[in-house]
Amino acid sequence: MKKKLNILITSAGSLGSLTQITDISNYLRRKVNFYGTHNDKYKLERVKNFCKKTFLISGTSKEKNYIQLTRQIVKKNNIDFIIPTSDKETFLISKNRKFFKNKLFLPDHKDILLCQDKKKFYEFLTKYNLDRPISINLKNKKTINNFFKKKRTKKSFVRITAPQSGMAYGAAIIKNKPELIKWIQMWKIFKNVNITDFSISEYLPGNIYDTLFLMRNNKLLLSKVIEKKKYYLNQNDFTGAGSTPEIASSVSKKVSKMITDVNMKTMNLISRKNKTKANGIYHSTINLDFKKKACITEINIGRFPNINTFFNNFGKTKFSDEFFKIILNLKTNIKQNIEYEKRKKIMIRSLDQLPFYFYSNEKS
Repeated sequence: MKKKLNILITSAGSLGSLTQITDISNYLRRKVNFYGTHNDKYKLERVKNFCKKTFLISGTSKEKNYIQLTRQIVKKNNIDFIIPTSDKETFLISKNRKFFKNKLFLPDHKDILLCQDKKKFYEFLTKYNLDRPISINLKNKKTINNFFKKKRTKKSFVRITAPQSGMAYGAAIIKNKPELIKWIQMWKIFKNVNITDFSISEYLPGNIYDTLFLMRNNKLLLSKVIEKKKYYLNQNDFTGAGSTPEIASSVSKKVSKMITDVNMKTMNLISRKNKTKANGIYHSTINLDFKKKACITEINIGRFPNINTFFNNFGKTKFSDEFFKIILNLKTNIKQNIEYEKRKKIMIRSLDQLPFYFYSNEKS
């Protein structure tokens, strides 16, 4: 009998990691021993029934300690592969990949640096004239005035764009300059965040699409596209800015291909300019602008998203299965690299409930 592969999942028990462990087929699960780490002892409890061992370790804010503990766990437990599941963990493990040779299926570190830093990513889109919203890194009142002279949309989207920060971190949809100034002042007072940590862009009014795609040596293996219909927003989210969908749907073959083509154009350019090869999992967001042009706004690189289960539950192929097949060096059964549903499939997530899926009579 062949030896099982020992796989370490970081942030085990968080949503992105949980779906990787629970969504894979029984056939693949029998070939793997899962190990999990987290700095939250309660979230670790969620995966104890799925993992051979779990480890409570320090958070990523203590980089040296985090890497040292991870290295010890890898060595003592003969870990064959490491799967980071947050932006910061992806960054740190990639940065220290010399300690984890042949144990990673991650993009090149140059690509991770570019995509995780939202400011650098927008500068890249601008430099190579890719379809994008007008975006400016804020420095002072002069840059604020410059933006409001250039913008073409009624509303604007302001956010904190430090590396590893999500699109909606410190985000707001604002209508005018006084609202922007008040928003920045509020973050300065309560969180000591400076104006230079913000960028502002046009708020694109069209449909919003997320894509999960799997790459190997610059070749697209699998792509699925969803349209985000409604966000999780509570009564305190008074600006209406969100990033986590509550309701999403599959899209047509035509839309899937169009959105996938935009992603591949961007990824091919990144690989060409950085002299790298795209490898691993990628999660992008694309918004349609006022002319219905598809504008890529972010790529979450090297890790599965929290909404992974959405992508696993439509089409014929599960992303989690195909990802683990690559790690296990098994033959893939992907029939087509862009998957979609002929009928529109609606997906709803709710607190304390399993995701709910149904087919809609709407045109896909």
